[in-house]
Amino acid sequence: MVDKPELRRLSEAHKIARELNERTRDTAKPSGPDTSVRFLCECGNEGCTETVELSLDEFEAIRWRERVYVVTPGHENPDAELVVDEDERFVLVERP
Repeated sequence: MVDKPELRRLSEAHKIARELNERTRDTAKPSGPDTSVRFLCECGNEGCTETVELSLDEFEAIRWRERVYVVTPGHENPDAELVVDEDERFVLVERP
């Protein structure tokens, strides 16, 4: 299990990645309904620079769930998160 200082650090990292991804969404200029945008992995791992390619519709479908974050496959943290969905491009994790 992850200790409390690590959980706080992860929470802050998730929050920052989420805010950056929402800015990316807000500034995206889609050329069609299936336009892909590269969003930051929201794993919270220090130094992670991975991206997840999503359509804006996919991003919105993920974002409406307040405690759900999108991460690249292999970046989920089973000690602090629950995997709620996955496909070959991304994994959705929920933080309690």
